[in-house]
Parts: sequence; C-alpha cells; structure tokens
Amino acid sequence: MAIQTIRPNNTDNKKHRTKTSNPAHTITIQAEHQHIKMMFDGQIVANTRHALTLYETGHKPVLYIPRADVQENLLQASSHHTCCPYKGDASYYTLNSGSKLAENAVWSYESPLSEVASIQGHLAFFMDQLDAFSQQDINLSQTTEKQAAILNSDRVIKEGSS
Repeated sequence: MAIQTIRPNNTDNKKHRTKTSNPAHTITIQAEHQHIKMMFDGQIVANTRHALTLYETGHKPVLYIPRADVQENLLQASSHHTCCPYKGDASYYTLNSGSKLAENAVWSYESPLSEVASIQGHLAFFMDQLDAFSQQDINLSQTTEKQAAILNSDRVIKEGSS
C-alpha cells in the first residue's frame, strides 16, 4: 500500500504524523484499505475498507472505524468519559446485542483536537471485548467455525438491509 505524508489539515488522510506538545510523543494516523470486520455476540458490528490506524507513542495501534460502517443500533451511549491531552475528550459506548453487554467497549472523539481531526466521525473498539476480528479476510483471532464463515463472507449486515 502506498503511504503519502500529508499536512494535518489535509482531509485525504493517507498518512498524518503530528508532533504533540511533548517532543518525544508522536501520533501517526494512516488510512487502511484492507477489509476489516468485527463481530460481537454473533453479529457483525463493523465492516469496512475505510478504517484509520492511529499509532501513538507508548500505546498499541488502534483502529478507528467510520460510523457509517458500524451497526450503531448495537451501541448505547455511556456516562463514562476520559480526556487525552493529545486527542481530546472521549465519549464511550456500551455494546448491547440484546443478550450480551460489553460496557465502555467503544469510544469516540466527537470533537478531537485539530492535530488528530481525521478521527472525528470514527469509533474505536477494545478488541478484547469482541468475539472475532478479521483483517483482509484473514481471521486474526480465535473464532468458531460459524463466526469465521460469517467474517469471511462478502455479506454486509447493516440495520435495515437484508
């Protein structure tokens, strides 16, 4: 995949590296075009080819999924909030399938700081709260045979679609 360095205000978001107020702390945001699916309680909660990966000093990489590619009917707003000095205020969501809950398993920066503006409108997931995750149709976590078949199918499950 070709990576292009862009300026912070460029909305192309192929790759965006920014220095923070701490010179040793950097954040890099890179567009991903691999097919990514996430499953919670037997349902595909996210299905995208438009994720962003945020690389931050001292942290593991985090995938940010566009809201349009997430089944938001499985999310309930939480009262939990955190503040990051490099990204801004985060709002949290509980995954709720109707039979299973994962509290504060999803977060979003609704109004991120300008240096990371490209993550606005995206959701991030605590991967350990998901049943399964696949990237580019290669299953990267332990799944049941049924889960793997769903993750590797071309079927997109969205609210209101068949």
